[in-house]
Amino acid sequence: MTEKPPVEIEAKFIVPDEATLQRLLEMRELGGFRLEPGPTRQVSDSYRDTADRAIQRGGYACRVRRRGDKKIATLKGLGMAEGAVHQRAQHEVTLDGGDPRLGESPADWPASAARKLALALSQGEPLFELFSLSQQRHTRTVHAAVSTSEGDRLVAELSLDVVEMHTGDEVKATFEVEVELAPDGRPDDLALMVADLRDIRQLQPQPRSKFEQGLAALTDNVIASVAP
Repeated sequence: MTEKPPVEIEAKFIVPDEATLQRLLEMRELGGFRLEPGPTRQVSDSYRDTADRAIQRGGYACRVRRRGDKKIATLKGLGMAEGAVHQRAQHEVTLDGGDPRLGESPADWPASAARKLALALSQGEPLFELFSLSQQRHTRTVHAAVSTSEGDRLVAELSLDVVEMHTGDEVKATFEVEVELAPDGRPDDLALMVADLRDIRQLQPQPRSKFEQGLAALTDNVIASVAP
């Protein structure tokens, strides 16, 4: 079992097209910080809730992520975005990736703050998939030079994402950039990277989380299905 710190701080931007994404993939620096190539990851996310959306009503989104042979359940707080910057409570726990049923009931999760919160919000009701998405994440580590003796300071992780949102039979492809602060990253560091992406790279902030985007797509599908 592994757990992350309870607060996630990241900036999110919309990438308008694949050509822009390719230009961003060629960046070697951002906001004055050095970028180093990281792995490209294939990620599958399933967003889940009870039949009456108890977790959402409690102010959280529930995501079960599969990355390789690892499966992670995460509860993220809602509604904490200011422009491009999202600051959210986050609780997560690693599940047994070999059991495809895990994630349906928080009662099956390992003992953790995530399990305790999920059980309190869901009142033990089973979780159902609202929508899913798959991502190809091109990652970069972001570094600030400190001194020759101390080495570099790891500031953040940059992710350039190709996202496919699955809502029912509909599939929508989008592109995004995320910059998540590392433990040694500072708000001033993030501000420099946000200014670069907004003012120099000319990207538009993404004020909505992927959960909020998925809910909007679900609503659009419902409206389309009942339209005359």
